[in-house]
Amino acid sequence: MTSIYIVSLLLKQMCVAYFRYIEGLQADSKSISHWDKHLKATPENTAIPDPSRLPAHWLGNGVGNHGNIVNALWTLRDFMMRDALGINKVI
Repeated sequence: MTSIYIVSLLLKQMCVAYFRYIEGLQADSKSISHWDKHLKATPENTAIPDPSRLPAHWLGNGVGNHGNIVNALWTLRDFMMRDALGINKVI
C-alpha cells in the first residue's frame, strides 16, 4: 500500500464517522451525547455481545485483580467517571 492510499483510507473513515455524528444530532436535544444514558449504565443493564472483541490492550496490566476484561473495563469506567466528577468539584 502506498502512503497516499493509506491517507485516503483514513480520511474516508474520518468522513464516515463525522457523518454518523451529524446524523445522530437532534434539533430538540440540549446536548450532543446521551450522557444521562451513559450515567445510568451498569453491568446488569448493558449487553456485551462478544467480550473477546473488547479492547483489552487498553489495560496496561491486563485484567489485573478484576478477573476478566468486562469487570476491568467497568472498573476503569467508574474510576474515570469519579475522576471527571472530582475535576468538576475542583473547578
